[in-house]
Amino acid sequence: MKRLLLLCALLLACSPVRAEGLWLSATTISYHADRDAGFNERNWGLGVEWELRPELRAIGGTYRNSVFRRSNYVGLHWAPLRFGNWRLGVIGGLVSGYPGYNYGWGPLAAPVLSWESGRVGANLIALPKIEEIAAVVALQIKVKF
Repeated sequence: MKRLLLLCALLLACSPVRAEGLWLSATTISYHADRDAGFNERNWGLGVEWELRPELRAIGGTYRNSVFRRSNYVGLHWAPLRFGNWRLGVIGGLVSGYPGYNYGWGPLAAPVLSWESGRVGANLIALPKIEEIAAVVALQIKVKF
């Protein structure tokens, strides 16, 4: 985990700061593979994406997670593949608030499909099964400042 944090800090330190690349994201809803488990699928929260380079963003935020607890996250969103307004990539970092991590912090990596047009966009995040939490697809909507 210390290596991941060091890598994130190194990437941030080596990247030019671009104030025009700031996005405000709203975590909204999710859909869990296990439909009978009673997971929370209204995952309201707020976050930011800060563009470091065209394909790399620092991310952080908070939301109400699948087990009805507050989660916080910090990491990087790398999306090297572009198809018009569509971007395909991965997020990697740390997330808190899940029973598999004793409700503390733990690692997270997941594929992300993003759509952006002008000042609006959306992220579709496919999160893997983590212990007793079923695999889930989550939706964020976002606005660029």
